[in-house]
Amino acid sequence: MILNFQKVDLLNKTVFRRIQFTPPLKGSEIMESEACLMYALNGNSIIYGSDRSITIGNEQSVLMKCGNFVSNWKVTETTVPYEVIAIHFFPDVLKAVFDPTIPEYLSAPRNKNNIVFHKIRANAILKSYIDSLMVYFDNPSLFTEDSIKLKLRELIGLLYQLDGGGVRAILSDMFNPHRAAFKKVVAAHLFHNLSLDEFATLLNISVSTFKRKFKEVYHTTPGQYITKKKLDRAARLLKTSEERVTDICYDCGFGDLSNFTKLFSKHYGFTPSDYREKRGSELLQNN
Repeated sequence: MILNFQKVDLLNKTVFRRIQFTPPLKGSEIMESEACLMYALNGNSIIYGSDRSITIGNEQSVLMKCGNFVSNWKVTETTVPYEVIAIHFFPDVLKAVFDPTIPEYLSAPRNKNNIVFHKIRANAILKSYIDSLMVYFDNPSLFTEDSIKLKLRELIGLLYQLDGGGVRAILSDMFNPHRAAFKKVVAAHLFHNLSLDEFATLLNISVSTFKRKFKEVYHTTPGQYITKKKLDRAARLLKTSEERVTDICYDCGFGDLSNFTKLFSKHYGFTPSDYREKRGSELLQNN
């Protein structure tokens, strides 16, 4: 549930957002012509990109280039509301911010790297910047056109100095969308609890197009294929690992234990616990 939402615009585009909420909360970032830094003041999330995922926690952030993403903010033991700052970068806004000359690393020829996002671990420099930005959010009258430009320019320079690897690769390529192959996206997220809507979002297509393309590629429906892959993996883990059934359920991308048990029993003729016990009995007999 959203508890508080603030946004700050420049050139009719939202560049700063502050969101306070109670988890769980899922959201999609559809960024056709922008990049974004998402900073978690408090909270834990899995961020799904087109062909991989990362996790961020308190005082960690992710820099995402142009593309589509899904974020899943998880429930934890904390009773403190989650709070996230999102800072968006648009080509025309950055042109105005750095007028008359855009830094070379933002205007370099586009390259075709495969980096869609980069995790930035907790560090004092970025935290100091976010703390200073919170003063503005707490005193909205401080947000003027000049101060907004100043804070954006400050952040870009800070990010460039912060990390010479992944961050710089994204800064030089952040408006060049990355489109992963259909099968690569499906394979990357088979065991994540994503809806068909979220798969379609990551591929930047409609749900109906996703279903049609899926049938063409895999010759079955998404629900049947994905469920079978999850059940096959769960069966392997029940045979070969000591993980709890509950952990296997969530590791394989099922939303809840009762649904997992129902589907597993229908497919294999045994509950997950009975299946594991049966496998153990077979091993004893073979010995």
